[in-house]
Amino acid sequence: MDDAGFITLLQGNNLDLIQDPVFKAQLTDYYGIDFTDKERYISYLIDHAKDLTRLAVEEAIKVKDQPPLEKRCRLF
Repeated sequence: MDDAGFITLLQGNNLDLIQDPVFKAQLTDYYGIDFTDKERYISYLIDHAKDLTRLAVEEAIKVKDQPPLEKRCRLF
């Protein structure tokens, strides 16, 4: 599921721009988290940041363990 647009909406504190309470509830239900509760929202962002940090570290290790670019590519 691509939730980038929803996350951007949340990070800009723009969820309140959605005035239709039914649509807002459906949107938060779709993503499985009640983002109308500030503490849950903050907890979600912290967990999301931890996941992204772990992924970035894993990718950095992969790149670090590769030989230099000039040894991986042969120029004609």
